[in-house]
Amino acid sequence: KISNDLVLESTSIVPQFPKIFTGSIIENILLCPPSSNLKKDNSLNKAILEKCLIKDLTENLKSKTVSSENSERSLSGGQIQRICIARSLQSNADLLIFDEPTSALDNENAMEITKNILEFSKSRFILLITHQKDILNLCKRVYSIKRGNLEIKDS
Repeated sequence: KISNDLVLESTSIVPQFPKIFTGSIIENILLCPPSSNLKKDNSLNKAILEKCLIKDLTENLKSKTVSSENSERSLSGGQIQRICIARSLQSNADLLIFDEPTSALDNENAMEITKNILEFSKSRFILLITHQKDILNLCKRVYSIKRGNLEIKDS
Protein backbone atom coordinates (compact mmCIF):
# COMPACT_ATOMS: atom_id res chain seq x y z
CA LYS A 1 0.00 0.00 0.00
CA ILE A 2 1.29 3.45 -0.95
CA SER A 3 0.67 6.21 1.58
CA ASN A 4 -0.85 9.55 0.60
CA ASP A 5 2.21 11.31 2.06
CA LEU A 6 4.52 9.35 -0.24
CA VAL A 7 2.40 10.24 -3.27
CA LEU A 8 2.40 13.93 -2.30
CA GLU A 9 6.18 13.96 -1.70
CA SER A 10 6.84 12.20 -5.00
CA THR A 11 4.62 14.39 -7.17
CA SER A 12 4.93 17.96 -8.40
CA ILE A 13 2.14 19.59 -10.40
CA VAL A 14 2.21 22.76 -12.50
CA PRO A 15 -1.40 23.59 -13.41
CA GLN A 16 -2.40 25.61 -16.46
CA PHE A 17 -3.02 28.64 -14.24
CA PRO A 18 -0.33 28.29 -11.56
CA LYS A 19 -0.28 30.27 -8.36
CA ILE A 20 2.51 32.09 -6.60
CA PHE A 21 2.75 33.01 -2.95
CA THR A 22 3.40 36.33 -1.30
CA GLY A 23 7.18 36.57 -0.88
CA SER A 24 10.29 36.88 -3.00
CA ILE A 25 10.76 35.09 -6.30
CA ILE A 26 13.37 32.79 -4.76
CA GLU A 27 11.02 31.95 -1.88
CA ASN A 28 8.39 31.07 -4.47
CA ILE A 29 10.78 28.75 -6.27
CA LEU A 30 12.09 27.14 -3.09
CA LEU A 31 8.77 27.32 -1.19
CA CYS A 32 10.62 28.87 1.74
CA PRO A 33 8.84 30.90 4.38
CA PRO A 34 9.60 34.62 4.16
CA SER A 35 11.39 34.51 7.54
CA SER A 36 14.03 31.98 6.47
CA ASN A 37 17.53 33.26 5.73
CA LEU A 38 18.68 32.15 2.30
CA LYS A 39 22.43 32.33 1.89
CA LYS A 40 23.27 33.83 -1.48
CA ASP A 41 21.04 31.38 -3.36
CA ASN A 42 23.28 28.42 -2.36
CA SER A 43 20.33 26.05 -2.27
CA LEU A 44 18.95 27.18 -5.60
CA ASN A 45 19.99 25.24 -8.66
CA LYS A 46 21.18 27.90 -11.13
CA ALA A 47 20.77 25.50 -14.06
CA ILE A 48 17.04 25.39 -13.32
CA LEU A 49 16.82 29.16 -13.64
CA GLU A 50 18.57 29.00 -17.00
CA LYS A 51 16.37 26.14 -18.19
CA CYS A 52 13.24 28.09 -17.24
CA LEU A 53 14.52 31.27 -18.90
CA ILE A 54 14.23 33.28 -15.71
CA LYS A 55 17.20 35.47 -16.65
CA ASP A 56 14.98 38.55 -16.68
CA LEU A 57 14.03 37.89 -13.06
CA THR A 58 17.40 36.84 -11.60
CA GLU A 59 18.51 40.26 -10.44
CA ASN A 60 15.35 40.49 -8.34
CA LEU A 61 15.33 36.93 -6.97
CA LYS A 62 15.68 37.87 -3.32
CA SER A 63 14.61 41.49 -3.32
CA LYS A 64 11.46 41.55 -5.44
CA THR A 65 8.42 40.70 -3.38
CA VAL A 66 5.43 39.42 -5.23
CA SER A 67 1.95 39.20 -3.82
CA SER A 68 -0.43 36.35 -4.47
CA GLU A 69 -3.33 38.84 -4.48
CA ASN A 70 -2.01 41.10 -7.25
CA SER A 71 0.48 38.85 -9.02
CA GLU A 72 -0.98 39.75 -12.40
CA ARG A 73 0.11 43.36 -11.83
CA SER A 74 3.67 42.57 -10.77
CA LEU A 75 4.45 39.61 -13.05
CA SER A 76 3.21 38.45 -16.43
CA GLY A 77 1.43 35.14 -16.84
CA GLY A 78 4.49 33.75 -18.58
CA GLN A 79 6.77 34.82 -15.72
CA ILE A 80 4.47 33.14 -13.19
CA GLN A 81 4.47 29.96 -15.29
CA ARG A 82 8.27 29.97 -15.49
CA ILE A 83 8.60 30.46 -11.73
CA CYS A 84 6.25 27.53 -11.10
CA ILE A 85 8.09 25.32 -13.62
CA ALA A 86 11.34 26.15 -11.80
CA ARG A 87 9.63 25.28 -8.50
CA SER A 88 8.61 21.91 -9.89
CA LEU A 89 12.07 21.15 -11.30
CA GLN A 90 13.69 22.26 -8.01
CA SER A 91 11.62 19.67 -6.14
CA ASN A 92 12.79 16.11 -5.57
CA ALA A 93 9.58 14.72 -7.05
CA ASP A 94 9.82 11.67 -9.29
CA LEU A 95 6.53 12.45 -11.06
CA LEU A 96 6.19 15.85 -12.69
CA ILE A 97 2.78 16.79 -14.06
CA PHE A 98 2.61 19.82 -16.34
CA ASP A 99 -0.83 20.97 -17.53
CA GLU A 100 -0.33 23.44 -20.40
CA PRO A 101 2.72 24.83 -18.55
CA THR A 102 3.73 27.24 -21.31
CA SER A 103 0.31 28.45 -22.50
CA ALA A 104 1.12 32.08 -21.58
CA LEU A 105 4.40 32.07 -23.52
CA ASP A 106 5.14 32.69 -27.17
CA ASN A 107 5.79 29.57 -29.26
CA GLU A 108 9.58 30.01 -29.41
CA ASN A 109 9.99 30.29 -25.61
CA ALA A 110 7.41 27.54 -25.04
CA MET A 111 9.40 25.16 -27.24
CA GLU A 112 12.71 26.05 -25.60
CA ILE A 113 11.40 25.64 -22.07
CA THR A 114 9.67 22.35 -22.93
CA LYS A 115 12.89 20.98 -24.46
CA ASN A 116 14.73 22.07 -21.32
CA ILE A 117 12.16 20.46 -19.02
CA LEU A 118 12.52 17.16 -20.88
CA GLU A 119 16.33 17.37 -20.92
CA PHE A 120 16.62 18.38 -17.27
CA SER A 121 14.21 15.69 -16.07
CA LYS A 122 15.47 12.58 -17.85
CA SER A 123 15.43 10.50 -14.65
CA ARG A 124 11.84 11.46 -13.80
CA PHE A 125 8.44 10.51 -15.16
CA ILE A 126 6.84 13.49 -16.89
CA LEU A 127 3.18 13.81 -17.74
CA LEU A 128 2.82 16.76 -20.09
CA ILE A 129 -0.68 17.86 -21.02
CA THR A 130 -0.82 20.11 -24.07
CA HIS A 131 -2.70 20.89 -27.25
CA GLN A 132 0.35 22.36 -29.00
CA LYS A 133 1.40 19.97 -31.77
CA ASP A 134 5.00 21.25 -31.85
CA ILE A 135 5.36 20.38 -28.18
CA LEU A 136 3.69 16.98 -28.65
CA ASN A 137 6.35 16.19 -31.26
CA LEU A 138 9.04 16.50 -28.54
CA CYS A 139 7.50 13.70 -26.46
CA LYS A 140 8.55 10.04 -26.56
CA ARG A 141 4.98 8.81 -26.29
CA VAL A 142 1.74 10.66 -26.95
CA TYR A 143 -1.64 9.53 -25.63
CA SER A 144 -4.64 11.12 -27.25
CA ILE A 145 -8.35 10.54 -27.04
CA LYS A 146 -10.17 10.73 -30.35
CA ARG A 147 -13.87 10.01 -30.66
CA GLY A 148 -13.77 8.26 -27.28
CA ASN A 149 -10.87 5.98 -28.18
CA LEU A 150 -7.38 6.09 -26.68
CA GLU A 151 -4.60 6.32 -29.25
CA ILE A 152 -0.93 5.83 -28.41
CA LYS A 153 1.85 7.11 -30.64
CA ASP A 154 5.52 6.37 -29.95
CA SER A 155 8.15 8.61 -31.49
